[in-house]
Amino acid sequence: GIHPAVVECFVEFGLVEPIEREGTRLLFDPSAVPRLRMIRRLRETLGINLAGIAVIQDLVDRICAVQMENEALRKRL
Repeated sequence: GIHPAVVECFVEFGLVEPIEREGTRLLFDPSAVPRLRMIRRLRETLGINLAGIAVIQDLVDRICAVQMENEALRKRL
C-alpha cells in the first residue's frame, strides 16, 4: 500500500534496507513489511518526519535487542 517512490525514499534515508536490488527494483525480506507499516503509521497518523522516524526506529530496535538479551539471561537462571 506504499508507492514505490516513497519506499525508495525510505531506503535512501536508511529507514529500511532491501535484501537485493534488481536494476531499479528493490526486493525486501518479509520482515520489512511490519517496519514499513510502522513508518507509514508514524508519518500519516502522528505526522513524524523521517528524521524522527529514524530515531524512533533506532530506539525500538535497541529495546528489542535488550528484551531478547533479557530473555536469554532469564533462561540461564
